[in-house]
Amino acid sequence: IEIEQVIIQGLRRTQEGTILGLLHHPVPGRFTRTELQEFERRIRNLSLFDRVGVAVGDRMLTVEVLEKFTLVPILNFSTGSSLQDLSATAGLVEYNISGTGTQLGSQLSYSQRSPNVDLWLSQHSFHPARWAQEAKASYNANGIRFSDSPATWNRQRLGGEYELKCLSRCVPLR
Repeated sequence: IEIEQVIIQGLRRTQEGTILGLLHHPVPGRFTRTELQEFERRIRNLSLFDRVGVAVGDRMLTVEVLEKFTLVPILNFSTGSSLQDLSATAGLVEYNISGTGTQLGSQLSYSQRSPNVDLWLSQHSFHPARWAQEAKASYNANGIRFSDSPATWNRQRLGGEYELKCLSRCVPLR
């Protein structure tokens, strides 16, 4: 299928380049039906849209989307046998930083008798020809009790993680 132009309708915050970057190769060019189906699947997998439609006609690829609200709260609460044993989490995740489908999230929690913090930044991994990066940082603590002893052990951990992910045709790292 010969495609000379792409028209994207319905974008509010997402950059056009975020959508165009999901194509197997640049436009103008020839695409198979399978490549266009994969393109639509990748748009859906971004999870930024309530509705996605991809249509071909007159050498034109039309993408119609309905963006959804991408700032999502994280809330969780459960009780324990005492006030010290409750578990609570509050946080926020933005799934479309700068219109690129990049996720930024943070959460604070109290569980296992201690406070915990998690922060992360993650690029989507649906781009067919680039490495996606993900970085995480966390502070976790917990209090450990034993039924046969009044003593409590406390463990504190500070951690980080960096990850590179590739969907298919990434350029080798040098």
